[in-house]
Amino acid sequence: MTKHITAKQPSQIIHTVSCPYCGTKLDKMPVRKCMCRECRKNIYPWKELQTNKIILLKETELQSYNNKKEEYNFVRKWKTRLLESGMSRTKYEELGKKLDMPSERDVIWCGFNQLIMEYSVISDFRHLKDLYFSLALFDNEEGNNPFDNLRSSHKMHLLYLKQTGNKVRIMCSGSGCETCEKQKDKIYPIDYALTHSILPNSKCTQYLQNGQYPFCRCSYI
Repeated sequence: MTKHITAKQPSQIIHTVSCPYCGTKLDKMPVRKCMCRECRKNIYPWKELQTNKIILLKETELQSYNNKKEEYNFVRKWKTRLLESGMSRTKYEELGKKLDMPSERDVIWCGFNQLIMEYSVISDFRHLKDLYFSLALFDNEEGNNPFDNLRSSHKMHLLYLKQTGNKVRIMCSGSGCETCEKQKDKIYPIDYALTHSILPNSKCTQYLQNGQYPFCRCSYI
């Protein structure tokens, strides 16, 4: 007589959970840091970034996975910002294919520069100001000096303001930087500000979070 075996429904399937050190079976999947009852070592539950599947890590593996999480969040944030700045998903994917074994950061950086070239052709200074400012923030988060891209952002802003006026006033962020405060409310002809690159303040002492270089937050109005 043939014995028929009925397949279990997904809700009936029992997944075994084991200690990543000694292999001892655990009663259930832990939701927070716990200790194995056999080897007495700490176990760290971790949610996979792409699948949301929970895996169990050793303490020595934790830093590596934290680094992966930071990189994943960095790339997701800046890719979203790039797409919101005007790059289509199709162009983003095409750009990645053109580069030689690029990292996601390389694609994002090149994407912003491609948009800058496109908006430069039509002299869209308002968008160019925002794009250069985004690159300055990107520099800051990567630990690079944002000064050059900040300067370009201010130059584009001046060119945009020049379309409707001939003078600008400096507004400070109230950061407590003494050299920036000395410039507060000063008024300059736009052509003079363009020639002398008044902003960003090269002597600014303000830093953004986790920044390794000063990040002047003064602006023209």
